[in-house]
Amino acid sequence: MFVRWNRRRLPDWTCSASRCPHQGDRDRLTPVVMLSYKAEAGVSKHYVVWRPGVSINACCLADVTARVQFWRGLEKQIAALGEPPADKSAGAVLLDRLDWLRAEIGKRVPYPTDDELVEMVAEQMRSQTAQ
Repeated sequence: MFVRWNRRRLPDWTCSASRCPHQGDRDRLTPVVMLSYKAEAGVSKHYVVWRPGVSINACCLADVTARVQFWRGLEKQIAALGEPPADKSAGAVLLDRLDWLRAEIGKRVPYPTDDELVEMVAEQMRSQTAQ
């Protein structure tokens, strides 16, 4: 099992400063969990095990708020998977390996650290008092 990242180029209208203030790569990254197996004649095949409905803009990877939103959405998707079934289907294997899944996704979209979360909340409080 492995995580592949789909990259989709964002249209110009989504890259305006009012929608995303960041500069850089304008691709949307979406994780897809794949399973690899050997088919006939030793040919390697892949199929999608799980495609969560979350994504993040590549230019927003350094933004704590964007990463918090990504991880909240991912955790909701994981919770929606439910309990592992008794069989050993690909979905059951995925549910047995949730720690691995979080670690693999965290390599690309780091989970916000406690210091980053404290700074984000402090920034939000400063902006609210300034209004």
